[in-house]
Amino acid sequence: MDLDKLVFSERKLLDSKMLATSNNNKYSTFFLFFLLFLFSSCSRSISENEIEERDGVFFRKGKTQPYTGIVIEKFENGDKYYENRYKDGFPNGKWIYWNENGEKVSEHLYQNGELLGKWSFNFSYFENGQKERQETYKDNNLDGLLIQWFENGQKEREASYSKGKLDGELITWYENGQKRFEGTYKEGEAYGRWVRWYENGNKEEEGSSSEWQKDGKFTKWYVNGNKLEEGTYNKGKPDGTFTQWYETGQKEIQETFDNGKQDSLFIHWYENGQKKNEGFYKNEMLEGELKRWHENGQILSIIEMKKGKSNGIGKGWYENGIKEYEGTYRNGQVHGSWSYWYDNGQKRFQGKYNNGIEHGKLTDWNLYGEKTKERLYIDGLLTDEWLFAYEYFDNGKKKNVASFKNGKVDGKLTSWYNNGQKEFEGMYEEGKQDGKWIWWNKVGVKEREAHFINGQLNGKRIYWYENGNKWAEGNYLNGEKNGKWIYYNKDGSIQSVENHNKNLNKKDQ
Repeated sequence: MDLDKLVFSERKLLDSKMLATSNNNKYSTFFLFFLLFLFSSCSRSISENEIEERDGVFFRKGKTQPYTGIVIEKFENGDKYYENRYKDGFPNGKWIYWNENGEKVSEHLYQNGELLGKWSFNFSYFENGQKERQETYKDNNLDGLLIQWFENGQKEREASYSKGKLDGELITWYENGQKRFEGTYKEGEAYGRWVRWYENGNKEEEGSSSEWQKDGKFTKWYVNGNKLEEGTYNKGKPDGTFTQWYETGQKEIQETFDNGKQDSLFIHWYENGQKKNEGFYKNEMLEGELKRWHENGQILSIIEMKKGKSNGIGKGWYENGIKEYEGTYRNGQVHGSWSYWYDNGQKRFQGKYNNGIEHGKLTDWNLYGEKTKERLYIDGLLTDEWLFAYEYFDNGKKKNVASFKNGKVDGKLTSWYNNGQKEFEGMYEEGKQDGKWIWWNKVGVKEREAHFINGQLNGKRIYWYENGNKWAEGNYLNGEKNGKWIYYNKDGSIQSVENHNKNLNKKDQ
């Protein structure tokens, strides 16, 4: 306040008192002079070159009394550079410093020479001269108002700090001037209501916080203004019904929470409005039927749940309604018999499990119903494996079918002519022919028949003419003709008879 105005106001006050109590005139006059003396003493100021320090105490040069008053220094343009206050020779009160732009850059607070607090005021500018940032520090910590600007002069951020932490209101803006965020902080933590906006001005989020946790109603929107999510929190935990929507406005999820725990029905939807998932939580664990649907409305799967784990029958379907799989679970593990199908209804797999581990026979088929693999497990250990190979003619007809075990042909081997007529068929064991083998001609007439043991001809062997009559028959022993062999004419009459001893190694007729 201007000293003359202050004295004038005090004088008016004293004059009124003098009129009211004329008996006290001499005391009022004395008090007025005392005030004038006091004000003139307090407003006394000198420049830096008029003061000096003696043993830690400041004196006005040429004086013996410690200095009380103000020291002021100025820039060449007459603006203040600093203003420091002293009492009884010691710094006392505010020491303030400015830059050449007239902006306060630091402030110190003293009491009887002791520094109580230190403030610094930082400024930064863009190349175009526009202010970029302004902030205040106290004892090297952000304290007070922090302001940031965009290069176009639009304010970007305004925040209050205390002891280096956000404390008070925080507001941010987009470069177009649209508000981006507004909220309140307390000792560095979000506290109370807060709002976030998109650049187009539509709300993005709105809620309230306590101790840095969501607390109360929370709402989130898409950029087009449609709701994205809505629910209520209790000290950071979802509590009550929570709903989410697609950007089109169609409901996507609806779930219910009790102090952070799910404990009721939940439903999920596709964007077309068709149900996607439905189930029930009990004590935060899935319980009962868990259902899922395809987007076309066809059921996708049904699984029995118990205490959060799959227990009981599980079934699945393709989008066309054909069953995809069926089996049983026990404590979340596949258990017992399981079957899978292709979407044409053809079986794809069948196997048995024991608590999630393969146990028993597992079989695979291709899309055409042909067996491609067969394995035998005992408690998860593979003991035997068969692979089935298929070869086809260019016309799509089957040419060869063979099975392999441990890398060797094992089991039935069948071959066909390109007209679909079977050419031969027989068995292998560990890569060697074994058992009965038969050959046919292209029109389906049997040509020959033989028996093998461990890869060698052993037992009966017969040949036929095209008319179906026998051509020859006899026996083999360890790969050689043995015993009586009979040869026939085409009309069935005997042509000749031979007796073979296996040691003679005669040529096969």
